[in-house]
Amino acid sequence: MGSVLIAYITAFLAYLYLKYTAPVYNASGGFTVPVMAFAFLIGLQMANIAVVPIKSGVATLFVAMAEDPQALAEHFPDLYTTIVGTYPQLAQGLPRGEV
Repeated sequence: MGSVLIAYITAFLAYLYLKYTAPVYNASGGFTVPVMAFAFLIGLQMANIAVVPIKSGVATLFVAMAEDPQALAEHFPDLYTTIVGTYPQLAQGLPRGEV
């Protein structure tokens, strides 16, 4: 949703640019919609470029927790403690002495 919001803001800024600068190529207003659509797509793609690594990291963490929560407990005990404190059902499959 953040990427779409950024795309809408980018399209709005393109509209404001066309309205207040009145470029010669858009004197009749025929290029307003294509320029706004292009700005929307550029804003969407640029926001997605910034968000995809974060989404990939979160997905990787969830898969790692589902596959082998013990590895997270061994290598990142603080993160594991925080997650298990919030979602205690994740620790049910682990033996008591190994955490």
